[in-house]
Amino acid sequence: MTRTLPYVLTICALLLTTFSFGQKDEDDSMLIKQLLMREILVLDHCAFDQFQSYWKESPYIYISVYTQAESYVLNSWADFVKWIHKTEKRCVPGDRTHTMDKYSINIKNDLAFVTYRQDNILSGKVIVEKVNGRWQMVRKSLEQTVSLKHIATGQ
Repeated sequence: MTRTLPYVLTICALLLTTFSFGQKDEDDSMLIKQLLMREILVLDHCAFDQFQSYWKESPYIYISVYTQAESYVLNSWADFVKWIHKTEKRCVPGDRTHTMDKYSINIKNDLAFVTYRQDNILSGKVIVEKVNGRWQMVRKSLEQTVSLKHIATGQ
């Protein structure tokens, strides 16, 4: 009995550690999903100050968007700020409904790589970093995967 006690305690400690890490990852996954959805919603409402707060101000920021409607790449924080000012001037607030699903979230310490589908036509890839306990985006790529013509014709 005394010989097995250290093994039993070790197994219990491992099970508790695994559970606590699993719960933390689930909590972080939920926070990351909320971040991605909020970013889209504030952009729809032309709330650019709030939109910018979801991004980490860093020299290695990167955003690429490839859709039928627009294509652009932003390679720096300066490019990001210029894009915000340009977009802010022509922004018309909307109240669209968005869907996001098919998430794959891989978290390692304070970094996470996320893939997802948005509005059934866009494929997204995002790298987020936890800064002072808050997840912020540092890289994002959106690519249209379904032709809008196919959606309109139902094909």
